[in-house]
Amino acid sequence: MSAAAALEQLWALRGPKLIDEPGLVFLWLESHWRSHYARGRYQCTAGCRRCCDGSTLGDDVRRCQLRQTYWDAHAPRVRRLLASHNVVVACDAKDPETMWGFACFGEGAIHYALVKRRFQLDGFGAEILAAMLHPVLDKPCVLSHELPDTRRMGFKVPEAWKLDPYSIGDV
Repeated sequence: MSAAAALEQLWALRGPKLIDEPGLVFLWLESHWRSHYARGRYQCTAGCRRCCDGSTLGDDVRRCQLRQTYWDAHAPRVRRLLASHNVVVACDAKDPETMWGFACFGEGAIHYALVKRRFQLDGFGAEILAAMLHPVLDKPCVLSHELPDTRRMGFKVPEAWKLDPYSIGDV
């Protein structure tokens, strides 16, 4: 058995389940909160930099008004995107309830895709990301959000994909 075949036996792809929604929203918003784009846009003035730089998920995060404003503004949009677009979940092959990552995309648009850091570090994040995005991998697409950690995973973003964070409009 090849190494690639052995890796594929560890994870599987599936569609989203209703029970996944809170986890998908959390993964999306927490990951985006730490992104270069969000850091430049949301400047903390409350002196709680520990929460705003993503270094802790403790009490400072729960009290941060800036973070709460971000969640209040973005969570409804994320829920609408998840409900109205294709969602693919990467999961543990033996325990499909354990999410390893997800992708949300539609015709000509990729809204978000991520692989949890633990699985990126295990060295097969790029393969999982490519498998989740297979339907749009060779098509021109607009990225409505930065795709986190693509360089770290060794995933080469196709040149036909262009970042436009304003493309989702009033979703």
